[in-house]
Amino acid sequence: MAILESIGLDQTLFVQFAIFFVTYFFVNQLVFKPYNKAYEERIKKTSGNQDLAEQAIQQTKVLELEYEKKARLINTEFKSIYDASKTEALHEYDRLVNEARENAKKTLEANRKKIASELDKAKLDLGKEVPVVSNTIVAKLLGKEKTT
Repeated sequence: MAILESIGLDQTLFVQFAIFFVTYFFVNQLVFKPYNKAYEERIKKTSGNQDLAEQAIQQTKVLELEYEKKARLINTEFKSIYDASKTEALHEYDRLVNEARENAKKTLEANRKKIASELDKAKLDLGKEVPVVSNTIVAKLLGKEKTT
């Protein structure tokens, strides 16, 4: 003890150590252990969340690739259906246009025949009337009244 008193320490040193250890025990139990526990849980959750995030990213990539494959497949099917419908529509269009041309050709030919027959009939009628009209004109020019 003499050594302790020579450096300025007295008998309260043991009491101070006792108070320190009791205080350390309570502070350790009430502050440090809950803090460490919360810290470890936070680390566990964040590292767990990182793992979950990485898994979600991987699943997203897999689903994206699957979506692209399905979209391409549907696009291919749609294109084939569209092309088939377009081809069918073009054939139908060609058929209708050709049918309309044939009808127009038949109608035109029938009208030409009708016009030709009416023209021939008109020529015959005029051919019959030409002598009568010419005699009438000649008679008027000559001043004669002719009755036929």
